[in-house]
Amino acid sequence: ASAMADAYRCCVASLEFAPAHFLRKLVTQLGAERYPARAYVGHVFSAFDVPLVVYKQSGPTHIDALLEHWAYARRRWGTEVFVLDNISRLADSIEDMEVARRTTSKIADFSRDTHSITFIVAHARKGVDERGVPGKMDIKGSGAFTDLVDTVLTIGRNKERETQMAKLANEGQTASAEYQELQQQWGAMLACHKQRNGDCEPKAVLWFDTKSCQFVESPTARGRPYVPAFSIHESEGY
Repeated sequence: ASAMADAYRCCVASLEFAPAHFLRKLVTQLGAERYPARAYVGHVFSAFDVPLVVYKQSGPTHIDALLEHWAYARRRWGTEVFVLDNISRLADSIEDMEVARRTTSKIADFSRDTHSITFIVAHARKGVDERGVPGKMDIKGSGAFTDLVDTVLTIGRNKERETQMAKLANEGQTASAEYQELQQQWGAMLACHKQRNGDCEPKAVLWFDTKSCQFVESPTARGRPYVPAFSIHESEGY
């Protein structure tokens, strides 16, 4: 959403969701509205002049076929930001070290050769529980996967906090001191574990806003729309 707002031409291969499902989530983030009206959906998409390319999966997706589509998007629309969500959905195994090395090398070569930016999404390995923030060694897949990329970022949600707050809310205890204390605790942690072209590995404390599906900077902050204000006159014809 932020890249589109900054006029970057993006291509997303969301292998976990059908294009319609992905676009629904994208509209929520761009417009900061969880349940947008049909007229507002049209307003959101009309606010962007640069093309967005969404890869439609048809059967098992191999890395070579995906990169062919990406190369076409680069030539045809000048796409400069590519997103793969997520790498474990590729038909090429990321658990096998040699396959993971070849897959990651091909993506890195594509990004370098086309002067583009590529984001690869991966899940964390299953642990004893979901407490804590995942580190570089917790990323699912072969170690060759994280070794060959330039930057490694992880994000972890404070699910214990979410569970306790939901319990108190169901009991009507949102005004209690315990609820207020939980609200101030960190909601998510974004951490840099590797930065090949930088000198630091920063961390950021965030909170998740359910209405906009955006991560925000404080427990009381709300997501911001990336589109101009909506006019009632735009709803005509819907």
